[in-house]
Amino acid sequence: MAVKILVLTLQCCDIGWVAVKILVLTLQWCGIRWVAVKILVLTLQCCGIRWVAVKIPVLTLQCCVIRWVAVKIPVLTLQCCVIRWVAVKILVLTSQCCGIRWVAVKIPVLTLQCCGIRWVAVKILVLTLQCCDIGWVAYKILVLTLQNNGIR
Repeated sequence: MAVKILVLTLQCCDIGWVAVKILVLTLQWCGIRWVAVKILVLTLQCCGIRWVAVKIPVLTLQCCVIRWVAVKIPVLTLQCCVIRWVAVKILVLTSQCCGIRWVAVKIPVLTLQCCGIRWVAVKILVLTLQCCDIGWVAYKILVLTLQNNGIR
């Protein structure tokens, strides 16, 4: 599957997250499916932002072995502001009989000239489960205030 990020254009430094939802349903015999992943990023008039690609593949595997192929988030360079992603890594180790662990999940701090953006926390934890039941413990994305705008 794929995760698509839509970029809308707003007036001068208004940024807001409409929705971010990542749900993994309990599965029958190691089938994995993403219910919904929605990320809407609103850009600025003074600097256009375009997302090149964000791909998060989900494999359907035999006997509870799970592997993430790739997660890529590009570096965006803008006219009046520069956005840099430090690192985004999502790795899931293969394990025996539905044991799942996340090695690392990192989401960077974005700095704009016209408005400062910071990520407070992004946590993705997957517990080891009984017989192919998969659940998300926590997934939190918080965006701090910008100039002239308080966003949560």
